[in-house]
Amino acid sequence: MEIGPILRALSRNKLGVILISLQIAFTMTVMVNAVFIINERSKLMARPSGLDEPNTFYLSSTGFGDQFNSEVTERDDLELLRNPPGIIDATPTNAIPVSGSGSSDGVRIENDPTLPATPAAVYFTDEHSVNTMNLTLIAGENFSASDMTYQSSNERRYYSKAIVTLALAEKLFPGEGLAAVGKSFYRDQAPVQIVGIVERLQAPWPNSFFVEQSMLVPLNFTNATSTYLIRTEPGQRDRLMVEIEETLAGNNPNRIIRGLKSLQETREESYRLDSSMATILLVVIVTLVFITSMGIVGLAVFGINRRRNQIGTRRALGATD
Repeated sequence: MEIGPILRALSRNKLGVILISLQIAFTMTVMVNAVFIINERSKLMARPSGLDEPNTFYLSSTGFGDQFNSEVTERDDLELLRNPPGIIDATPTNAIPVSGSGSSDGVRIENDPTLPATPAAVYFTDEHSVNTMNLTLIAGENFSASDMTYQSSNERRYYSKAIVTLALAEKLFPGEGLAAVGKSFYRDQAPVQIVGIVERLQAPWPNSFFVEQSMLVPLNFTNATSTYLIRTEPGQRDRLMVEIEETLAGNNPNRIIRGLKSLQETREESYRLDSSMATILLVVIVTLVFITSMGIVGLAVFGINRRRNQIGTRRALGATD
């Protein structure tokens, strides 16, 4: 189809051209905004959590009955989880990154409760957490087994050491970054020393404004429910998920194993709304472009056909031009 006849046909239908121009302007406005939103959502979904997501999964153990001893069960479970071939490491934790559920604290660099607090996600775990999560320790050192504190779930949380993310260290001590190792901040007027800094560990809430501000603390709770985070060697995750669930269930009949899930599944569920929005906006863009294109082509063809009929009528009446 030649462009010349189309342009001439359109020039003879000014109202149609105006309507098509408005339609194109509307389509372009929607497209620009939709592309911007898709780009922003894609950036959010692409942010690394800091963990070895393809090879990590987790599950929960909930005990019942008078014969259930949570502390002994958890110790036995962790010994069992860390030994099988294919498992790199395992750690207890109170929360899973990017899962939407967890704990947070407000911390200050001065012992003054009247000052604004800096929010941070808190992972209660042990000395195996850095290896299990595959975190990059860029300054300081990891916890030792002697750093661990055990409390019942109804006690006031207390901890004196923490490994923080680089983002949290820079938030608390602007301009110091890695030099924050050895410094202390305050939680509920109790000092907490920074013993290490990891490059990245996202909070459980992916849409939180402090998603990069997290910390690990050597604290564990002796209650009926324990959550275990487990990292496997590449390609072993799916097989071990089934085997570990069966092994733990058979190891102690006075508990229920539930919540078996990989980190990849958790990420997909947490970002499902963002992914759906991006897909819907992409469909809207394609639909609008198609409708607008059909409108332009339809108006042009209509103009050409009408002009052809007019020329045919004039020639039938004897016109020569």
